[in-house]
Amino acid sequence: MAEKINRIFLECSETYIENLNTGIQRVVKNIVKRSEKMSKKYKVPIIPVVLDSKNGYVDLQFFLSQRNGNNKCNNNDNKPQVNKIKKIKEFIKKILKENFKLKETDVIFKFSKFLWILMKKLKYMLIGFRQVIHYSLLPISSEKTIIPQEGDLLILLDGFWGYRYNNYFTYFCRRFKQKGGMIIAVIYDIIPLTNPEFFEKELVERFKKKIYAFKNLVDVIMTISKNEAENIKNYLKDNLKIENKKVLYFELGTDFIDKCLDESFYNGESSNLIIHENYAVIRNELIKLKELKAAKTSNLYLMVGTIEPRKGHNYTLEAFEELWSGGFNGFLVISGRIGWKIEDLLKKIENSPCLGKNLFIFNDLSDEELDFLYKNSDAVICASKREGFGLPLVEAAFCGKKVFASDIPVFREIGEKYPVFSYFKAQKSGLIQAIKQFENTKKGKGKVLEKINADFDVSSLDFNSATAPDSHTNADYLTWEQSVDTFFSKIFAL
Repeated sequence: MAEKINRIFLECSETYIENLNTGIQRVVKNIVKRSEKMSKKYKVPIIPVVLDSKNGYVDLQFFLSQRNGNNKCNNNDNKPQVNKIKKIKEFIKKILKENFKLKETDVIFKFSKFLWILMKKLKYMLIGFRQVIHYSLLPISSEKTIIPQEGDLLILLDGFWGYRYNNYFTYFCRRFKQKGGMIIAVIYDIIPLTNPEFFEKELVERFKKKIYAFKNLVDVIMTISKNEAENIKNYLKDNLKIENKKVLYFELGTDFIDKCLDESFYNGESSNLIIHENYAVIRNELIKLKELKAAKTSNLYLMVGTIEPRKGHNYTLEAFEELWSGGFNGFLVISGRIGWKIEDLLKKIENSPCLGKNLFIFNDLSDEELDFLYKNSDAVICASKREGFGLPLVEAAFCGKKVFASDIPVFREIGEKYPVFSYFKAQKSGLIQAIKQFENTKKGKGKVLEKINADFDVSSLDFNSATAPDSHTNADYLTWEQSVDTFFSKIFAL
């Protein structure tokens, strides 16, 4: 296939336009960062592109130079600017909740949300029309706008089911195919299709609509685990009657991307950010948390990932509340952006007497700050009820931390290669058992757990002592360099 490829375009609009840093964005940034190296290796231009509202698809380098001409970071490491529209949305939501005491279940709140979504759809539809007109008036070649050619390959690397991917995006993909190009879609998981109960109805419908619309446009599907590849194949067969679609998978890297100073440091907003140890910028709250942990000599349990129903934050908090009520002094730290359908959970966190003492939550950590948390934690809890992969699990294992993982198929798949301290049933009692066992293995710790009234049976837990983190070295772990190389090698092997 390598001889037939003219150019490879990496679609990465959502990551470099929105201010997000979830699992998908970390994958996108790692692949984009290494695109130039892969381009030299395979002797094919590999060009990251974004959907610019004025010019249609443009080179990422051009887009960043226009938007952040005075930024001191390397373009590929550049963090997206804070989305002003998103700030307005959060401000309005705060006004409705705090000033008018409205809940997200109230009719007025739902109506306001409906209007916001409608305006967002209209915005991107109008932008799309302008982009289509701009594209149709272009000459054969353009310095700014990407024009598809025969032999080109478009890789939909980002979350192409978002609002940003409008009518122009669909038009561009169709033109891409008409010109003799090939399209590969990276679908990280199909959880909105297999488990819609974990998501808002609007997101499920939007995701389903995009997947169904692109079922014939996409030539190959890439995903991030063997388990999810099987899920996708089964769904295509059972629901779309598609049996011959090629579905490949690649494993994600375990190490963090190279760090770049937090953008707020350059914008004069670093009053709570300080230089600490080998880290460039770490907020003061994290330093104080580290000091508090040392003073109490208690274990710190970390959860990483978007705060949403399927991640298991609810029963994890319930487990720790029960432990704390029995005299347990361990810390629970939650790191992840605010998701959906979690209003009751957030209220419970806000009203918890342990908040700021044993319970901490961070919604906007940089990669560097997250790395700091990993390094200063004792164990990482992966409590998901459904996942496509589980990036925090392998990142925690890479950092040599004990990993507690809910007993789901994809975590079992990952556990064949990476150390998992214990698998537990995805519920409160199962997690309490795992924590109790871990605490009792720590000399001088865990005694407070004897005060818990419930008599838990830890014999049902699956402890992988043979694969404890201490028996692994970083050489055993797949790096992002290797992951990206595998990603492109599978593409060129088609």
